[in-house]
Amino acid sequence: MADIYNNFSYPVILDDQRDPDISWANHVSRGSLGGVDLAYPFGRPVLANAAGTVTNFPWNGTGGHTARLTMDDGRYIEYMHLSAFSLSNGASASIGTQLGLSGSSGNGNPNFYAPHLHVHMYIGSTRVNLFHYFSSPSGTLRQVAGFPTGWRDLSTGLTVHPDVMSSLNMGGTWPQTMLSQGGFLHQVAADSSGWRVTSTEVPLAASSLSAVRQNATQPTVMAIEAGKLIQIVWAADRWQKLWTGLYLIGKISAVYISGNWPVVMLSQGGKLYHVYGDATGWHVASTGIAAGSEISAVHMGGAFPQVLSAEGGRLFQIWCDGSRWYKADTGIAATGRISAVNMGGVWPQVLMSEGDALFQVSGTRSGWKKMGLGIRGSSRISAVNMGGVWPQVLKVG
Repeated sequence: MADIYNNFSYPVILDDQRDPDISWANHVSRGSLGGVDLAYPFGRPVLANAAGTVTNFPWNGTGGHTARLTMDDGRYIEYMHLSAFSLSNGASASIGTQLGLSGSSGNGNPNFYAPHLHVHMYIGSTRVNLFHYFSSPSGTLRQVAGFPTGWRDLSTGLTVHPDVMSSLNMGGTWPQTMLSQGGFLHQVAADSSGWRVTSTEVPLAASSLSAVRQNATQPTVMAIEAGKLIQIVWAADRWQKLWTGLYLIGKISAVYISGNWPVVMLSQGGKLYHVYGDATGWHVASTGIAAGSEISAVHMGGAFPQVLSAEGGRLFQIWCDGSRWYKADTGIAATGRISAVNMGGVWPQVLMSEGDALFQVSGTRSGWKKMGLGIRGSSRISAVNMGGVWPQVLKVG
């Protein structure tokens, strides 16, 4: 599939809390098919996020002047409310090519809106959040492990380029990792002869993914793809891809507690949701708790997961006592990727990639503590308990 990169010069608008998922949800709540609004002043260059062919649509209804960038794989990105086009119809664009200038156009009026840039992408006839499809640069999959002498950053020898990934303990000595890359679900495993990556041959272009150990045979994978919650299971000696019947966007993190279904926690539109299955189907329940777009669920015992959420530059712990959900500030600064793990004891541990470095966050009776590992961070991390004192982390690069 074509590579897509986040080369926007301005963030999501402040009214949408600088969060692309909140921006998308706000569009949908207003009756739109979805989109993300970026805080572009009037007349700033709008650059191509991918290579493709340009088609211009002057006075495209509420979208105003709209530039469409169609990639070789058929997906296309639309850039709306422009004040001017920079290329002619049929022109080829590379990543970073100027497509036009930002503006305020819409409904036949060059100044219908306050200046901003609206973007979305289409996969077939489905409009999706472009921010869920940015390519991850290729890198070596690395295993970070703790030893009495300190933390070590070990190469698996595998080059991967996952859009999203999730690691888990399926028994044995080495963790497994499920990753969505190149339009398919892949499985990474190891034995005494080394690491290997294998395609499951399940087509998947996931924007969020979480794997759990539900049985002793193969992982169960929950994923969001093109606005749908998907479940991928191993049954009848093959991988099977099932739609849950739920339309969801945002970030998911799953755990297995008991029974026939994983439990999925979802951050969507700035809120946290509890997603669960039973004999009648899959269901979504609001926790009533605000959450950031970066969450990680962990089972610490009981009937409900705990959730760690990075929100507004802080790390929060969220839990349920069976009657209601609660949220507490850990007092720890958090601005990057997080992955929570149960290492035993009362509190979850959190591995955090922040400012190009890895950190370990642990709870104690006297409060939460954050410790640097002396290991380079990554935009793709997943923590796993493989036994012993320290968690392991799989990361790219």
